[in-house]
Amino acid sequence: MALRAVNVLLVEDDEDDVYIAKQVMDNDPFCQYQLTHLSTYQALLQADVRNTDIILLDLGLPDASGLNLVAEVVNHFRDIPVVVLTGLTSEKLGEQAIQIGAEDYIPKEELGSILLSRSVRFAIERHGMVNKLRNMVHVDGLTLLSNRTDFDERLDSLMDFAQRHQSKLGLLLIDLDGFKEINDSLGHSAGDQVLIQFAARLKSHIRKTDVAARIGGDEFALILHPVDSVQACEQFTKLKLEHINEPFLIYADGNVKKVSIGMSVGIALYPEHGDSVNLLRDNADKAMYEVKKRGKNSYLVFNPAL
Repeated sequence: MALRAVNVLLVEDDEDDVYIAKQVMDNDPFCQYQLTHLSTYQALLQADVRNTDIILLDLGLPDASGLNLVAEVVNHFRDIPVVVLTGLTSEKLGEQAIQIGAEDYIPKEELGSILLSRSVRFAIERHGMVNKLRNMVHVDGLTLLSNRTDFDERLDSLMDFAQRHQSKLGLLLIDLDGFKEINDSLGHSAGDQVLIQFAARLKSHIRKTDVAARIGGDEFALILHPVDSVQACEQFTKLKLEHINEPFLIYADGNVKKVSIGMSVGIALYPEHGDSVNLLRDNADKAMYEVKKRGKNSYLVFNPAL
């Protein structure tokens, strides 16, 4: 029987502990681990985590430590379960780590293959179940993207994170072009199929730290974080426009039909284009409506002249 494959991101600065953890994983009879090792919190923030199943986090890193570190990691990587590794034997510390969002904790002196496998398995399963419950409140039922409530909460949280860490955040507000005509001529079922397929294209190839949301009937949003520059946001938007402009296949009136839509995108970058949630969102909205006026199916970066 094939062993379960688990992609582990180990954040640990002590090479001896890394060696021990690797030995435990290599000799685990229950799981096959694909291990990626990082040694600092900053390296974790910059890592590609798209395929990560779980983060094993040391509580004492050179650039961050303790419960504040746990809180930062849990809040920033909300879609990935976190298990804390600690060299301390304090039960209280482990319990506090769980209270602020970690799925489990493992004292390093007790680290063994059975304990590791059990903790990893339960953490992934428990995190998945909690996300399903959370999704009942925070996910748009049709497209399975974040809904308006979740989008507002995530934007506020990520802007706060960006402010504290002096990073940049890109906000893209999107309005579909030509959707109303499809909805009116082919019916709401056809419109729903377009929205579902559009959402899938919108969400494809984004990172786990990004947020794709449906915030209205045919209005969508993307939060890109972290992002280096407004040019990076523009490049991302160009690729999305190419993807969206490919025809959609839908079933209507007893036949499979090809339909096409476009999207008007307004881009605003934190902190350059707004240092508050409302200002950033308003400026992205102004840029998006300017695209509508200029002919649709394009993008525009906010500038004060708008």
